[in-house]
Amino acid sequence: MGILSSILGVFGFGIGTSVGIVIGYYMFIYFLHTDVKDPKIHPLVEEDSKTLQKMLPEIPLWVKIPDFDRVCSSMLCHFCISGPKLCTKAITDCFSQG
Repeated sequence: MGILSSILGVFGFGIGTSVGIVIGYYMFIYFLHTDVKDPKIHPLVEEDSKTLQKMLPEIPLWVKIPDFDRVCSSMLCHFCISGPKLCTKAITDCFSQG
């Protein structure tokens, strides 16, 4: 029984892998969307200040503050009880003052 199970396992793995690759090809490569449009990209200098203020909260902290990981990990012990919002606010306040 052990030999039969091993043989069926190998064939099952081979057939399953082959079927998975074929299905993956048709799902992700063959049926690609053709009506995809390129987004309009323009410099931030062209935006007015109101639009820039609206975009500011959408930028992640690791982009706005490059030392976010280092500062957050060193301050983690102090702020872990108060929650992540307080940690984020403290780091933002710290960098905006200095």
